Amino acid sequence: MGEYKFDINGMSQDARQEAAEAARTTLKFKDGYGMELAADMLRARDIIDKQLKLVTNSQDLSLGDLPSGREAAEHYKEQRQQAYAALVKIRDHYQGHADHFIATEMLFRNTEERNAGRINPYKDGTATVSY
Repeated sequence: MGEYKFDINGMSQDARQEAAEAARTTLKFKDGYGMELAADMLRARDIIDKQLKLVTNSQDLSLGDLPSGREAAEHYKEQRQQAYAALVKIRDHYQGHADHFIATEMLFRNTEERNAGRINPYKDGTATVSY
């Protein structure tokens, strides 16, 4: 089980604008649904993070000191770097989705508060997701 502390002020202007547009075009948003969706994304992100740590903690592959062994080791090193970069990109993608879902719910609740005079639990722009 994990916990993620989110602050909408840490998002890029473009990401905030995308979330605002999603909130603006949303007609109904179940309470806590953004957090629920974010929790799924954060669990996926954590799985990838775990794999990234395994890759960085393991030692380089060594196949001997023959020319063919050095070539193979270099080939696998390149493959490993490409795989690592791809995993980082996927992890960041999941993180971006989690932030988007949380921000969309926050901004939707903000609009509801203004329109109906309700109390917005995300008024300060922060939220904590337990997953």
